[in-house]
Amino acid sequence: MAVLPKTINFYMDSWLENAGIIGLTRILDVEDYEINDDQLIVKTAVFKTINNSFFQYFIDTYGQYTHYYKIISWLPKIIAIEKLGFDKYTFQDYQACVKWFNNNVRYFIRTSSYKQMRPLAHSEIPIEEYLANATNLFKKLSKNKWQDKNVNLKQELIFLFGELKKIIQYFADDTNKRYFLAKSLGYRYINKGWNGISFLNNQSRIVNLYQDYQEYFVQPVIDFLSENHEKAKIKCTTCGRKMRSNEKVGYSFLNGMGYDYRKKNSNGYKFNSDQFLCPICRLMYSAVPAGFTYNLKGNQGLFVNQTGYNLNNLYNANNKFLEVLTESFEGANKVSLWYGFYEVFKKEFNKSKQNMFVNVQIVNRKNEQYHFNIISEVAANVLRKAEKQRSDEQKKITVLDTLNNAFIFEYQGVESFIIFDEVIMRILNQTNMNNLVNKLLFLKILKGLCHKSLS
Repeated sequence: MAVLPKTINFYMDSWLENAGIIGLTRILDVEDYEINDDQLIVKTAVFKTINNSFFQYFIDTYGQYTHYYKIISWLPKIIAIEKLGFDKYTFQDYQACVKWFNNNVRYFIRTSSYKQMRPLAHSEIPIEEYLANATNLFKKLSKNKWQDKNVNLKQELIFLFGELKKIIQYFADDTNKRYFLAKSLGYRYINKGWNGISFLNNQSRIVNLYQDYQEYFVQPVIDFLSENHEKAKIKCTTCGRKMRSNEKVGYSFLNGMGYDYRKKNSNGYKFNSDQFLCPICRLMYSAVPAGFTYNLKGNQGLFVNQTGYNLNNLYNANNKFLEVLTESFEGANKVSLWYGFYEVFKKEFNKSKQNMFVNVQIVNRKNEQYHFNIISEVAANVLRKAEKQRSDEQKKITVLDTLNNAFIFEYQGVESFIIFDEVIMRILNQTNMNNLVNKLLFLKILKGLCHKSLS
């Protein structure tokens, strides 16, 4: 077997390759790669741990916004209540505990993530018994018992919290967290970039998703690099590397990209497809979901495709966007991705006083489709003028800041229609605001007939 090269190179190209490259930089440790102009140089030593790094990125970035995290975050609260001895524990406190248990614990154990990963997550621990005990104790602690002075309520609460602590400790275990969170985030974020293969294939025989990723994406790269391909005749459509017929794969696993040439070869010229990927590029494309920045629900993602074939600029633009957005998530339940983009735009403008985002492509993944915008000079100038501040009760705010918390609930088929997003989209598309203003005025007049939050 041939010795692997010490590094492999990935080159900037279209937005899809660029998103995969940025995804790799987020997944890997900084010492495992190098940026050189328009290329990413990755050490092949990462193949030993990249499967762990892949899932760890999503756990670190988005794990705290899941129901699973809401389960384990209650452990300090449970311990604190036990230490106080329930002397000041009220019925309102108990109701909050019931709500937490129903909305998070009971919700999570009904998910596919729990059911599929349970065999790997310390199957010897009788978590089902703990859950059944807690459920029965909740049923016994009715409101009437709280009002009956003859009932030893404290003793029953001690039993209940003992079971709750065992449940939370089970889920907080590092091994269980590793499997449960990875599976949950696969359904919520990773499948926005690609689907239907590896651990996202419902028919996969490998239960361990870390092993599945390693065998499906990483091992083929190791095998590919270990062999000589000088006489191979097929070329990768993305990178041009030569490969054998048994090494080629299609683009259809990427959402919205290509077709399955094995099932639908009629789309190819003379019924023969020539659009094939080598294992190296498939590994890169597996990182596309990590290259996008997603909202809390995971139903929308943005990628800032900075032009100029400078990977550092592309890297900085997207990481600033991710940083701004995750900071915003900390204090709000509803945060617009376009708000995060606008905050980055403001910071860059204030730093350089130039239109750094002119001709930058914005790729918006929403409603299972990709939407594309180019920030023209006109749009950049409008955003720059909107950045001008005005005083409002001794607080400096911009024109668009006033729309940041403006929602219309249950409007146009969505749970909350975000006015900020609509304004930004119209600016980027150079569309006038007349009909939007008319809609808002109409809803303002009919405020007694609909739910809305306009600020």
